[in-house]
Amino acid sequence: MPKQKAITVTPDARIGRLCLVVLCAVILIIGLVRLRLAGAPLERDEGEYAYAGQLMLQGVLPFVEMYNMKMPGIYAAYAVVLAVFGQSAVGVHLGLLLVNFASIVMLYFLARRYFSTQFAVIASGTFGLMSLSSGVLGAFAHATQFVVCFGLAAFLVLMQPGRPVRWPAGFASGLLFGLAFMMKQHAAPFIVVAGVYLLWQLNRNKEASISSRVATAILFGAGVFIPFLISCAALWGAGVFDRFWFWTFEYAGAYVSKNTAATIPENLGYAFQSMVPPVFLMTLLALCGLFAMWKFKSKAAFIVSLLVAGAIAVSPGFYYRTHYFVLVLPLAGILVAFGADWASQRLPRTMKAGALAPLIIAAIAWGQYLFSDRAYLFTQTPVEVSRAIYGANPFPESVQIGQYLRENTEPEDRIAIIGSEPQLCFYSQRRSASGFAYVYALMEDQPFASQMQKQMIEEIENGNPRYAVIIAVSTSWLGHPDSDRTIMEWARKYELEKCERVCLIDITPIGAIYHWNEDQKGRNPQSNAWVGIYKVRDWKPAVAESSVDVSALR
Repeated sequence: MPKQKAITVTPDARIGRLCLVVLCAVILIIGLVRLRLAGAPLERDEGEYAYAGQLMLQGVLPFVEMYNMKMPGIYAAYAVVLAVFGQSAVGVHLGLLLVNFASIVMLYFLARRYFSTQFAVIASGTFGLMSLSSGVLGAFAHATQFVVCFGLAAFLVLMQPGRPVRWPAGFASGLLFGLAFMMKQHAAPFIVVAGVYLLWQLNRNKEASISSRVATAILFGAGVFIPFLISCAALWGAGVFDRFWFWTFEYAGAYVSKNTAATIPENLGYAFQSMVPPVFLMTLLALCGLFAMWKFKSKAAFIVSLLVAGAIAVSPGFYYRTHYFVLVLPLAGILVAFGADWASQRLPRTMKAGALAPLIIAAIAWGQYLFSDRAYLFTQTPVEVSRAIYGANPFPESVQIGQYLRENTEPEDRIAIIGSEPQLCFYSQRRSASGFAYVYALMEDQPFASQMQKQMIEEIENGNPRYAVIIAVSTSWLGHPDSDRTIMEWARKYELEKCERVCLIDITPIGAIYHWNEDQKGRNPQSNAWVGIYKVRDWKPAVAESSVDVSALR
């Protein structure tokens, strides 16, 4: 019997395998936490996307019955998630889990093309934990999580070291970047960086003909624009292209031009105050990585360009919402890997841990995060997480309100949401009498505010809602001293003249107190945050489209 040759495993191979085991452990922890928090009540952005996705599953395109300044791609993505995982908060968060896992894996393979297995594990593991953090609202399925997923897929297709970019890869990458843009406009700066990278790579590829290189560049650009153009064509066919253009470009332009650069220190400081403490050590390593990356000169230039793109992507309007920073977390993961390697080389000789030192340093930073965010990650219930992060916003209460509306209305009935709580439409599975997802825009100091208020008032009065929900929570309105108060005065008059209250919900620091039917009569709100559910007195049953006018047969 011939003697079999022994298979030897090199030290580098053993380290690589150990690193992969560590990454699997990190992914397992992330997955268990996301499953634990899957039942967290939807917040406003999620409610908007879920309601629009629900409408799409019923054959209603975005901007027909619901409109806001988000690109319609995120609504389509939610529609897919709801179709696969079910129309519930759990379904939405299972979709987020899948999207986040895909991002972690793609970042690993992208980093592995240029660096060691250990480097790729540190980068992807860091991204996974930072994108879960309470500081960036990681348990909630914001559009930025979807942008990152499609963006990483696009870079993975485009960036293949040692191989020239051919037209199929250029087109596929452009298409994926186009989908990222349709998730949220903030993807645009990264598309510019990718386009410049592609042109640089094509210029270096002297073996390919000029016509081939030009075709690849054109196909990349075509891929970027195809999702947008298809969306425009569909919305044009539905007769709402003008509305889509107004909300996503004209109003969005007014929205991002409200603030001046003078607001940057306050808004950015507030964001950092929320984001940095739980991930302090990882942030410190990322700052070290900024200095360490310069020994990789060609890669450093590309990383700097991504840093610039990331700074632009999180800055529209100088609002610096914390979930915007999810867009730069893959880059933060790469910088942490650089920083861990840099720090390992500066350990005293007595503290060196051999080749695994960078991973150990990164693991210490990961442990600091797990300890700092431990209540959110391991002990708070999903409802407690919602309340701890979002305060008195009526997100937990929306579940019970939605159930009441669903049980006390017919599928064809409409409801009026007077506030910024689109998740109520999703939970109740009832359509809104108005297409405005939020009243924020109506309270802003922008040129369309008064016109929007009049339109929303007309839509509710003409929309024949069976129930109205009035949200008296300051963060559901975000009014300021210069806000036009017309709609607030109308809402009070509408409540007194057209409605009969059936439930009063006081939102207190110790929880929500529900007063139903007889118990709520004559009762005034006892807190500064409350919600009222009202029957509309002049509501008339909707006439089914399939009904036949019998008199016409006589």
